[in-house]
Amino acid sequence: MSDSLHLCGFVYLVGDDEGELSGAITTDELVTLHWDRDQAVDLDALRGVLDQPRVTAWSGTTLGRNESHDGLWLRLTVTDPRVCRIKVHADVPPEVCDPVRGWWRMALVDGDTLVYLTARRLESGDEVCWELGAIGHGPAAAEVTEYLCEEIRSWAPERNRHTPSLIVYPAGTPDSELAGSAIDKTHSRFVLTYGDLTRVT
Repeated sequence: MSDSLHLCGFVYLVGDDEGELSGAITTDELVTLHWDRDQAVDLDALRGVLDQPRVTAWSGTTLGRNESHDGLWLRLTVTDPRVCRIKVHADVPPEVCDPVRGWWRMALVDGDTLVYLTARRLESGDEVCWELGAIGHGPAAAEVTEYLCEEIRSWAPERNRHTPSLIVYPAGTPDSELAGSAIDKTHSRFVLTYGDLTRVT
């Protein structure tokens, strides 16, 4: 069982069985989607999805200037198998895709719908904060953007209280012996928890 668990990005996981998958979802290949091999992602269904009308929703949850939202990403990674990420090249105009250019952004893929986390700057006098929200494209965009905003609102009140944990079991461990739902890898079964939440697979 893990002593601590933090969101980070440093070295890619490589290998025929375990490596991350990725592919472009725009014809110019400037926006790429990245997901794990065990996730149900149909890249062909998502190509051109950003050309569809944009749906934007705001959560009402704000973060201070230097406050991180990493805990939200970790929480959703634990609870929702649709979570993946997108990378947007610096040359992509904001009217095509809103995330900060050149950086990773959490996303949800639901069939032929893509929804990603966004934020807008709010100012009140000398105070500056950022409101978290969601932008979606595709047939289920309205539903999934509102879902992501609701998840943001659920995470926010106790954002600093819950910590994630990871238990790794040998491959083949029966479900009855696990402490939650497993994410299966070639040689292991991962069980992620966040507070008293477990991943539903």
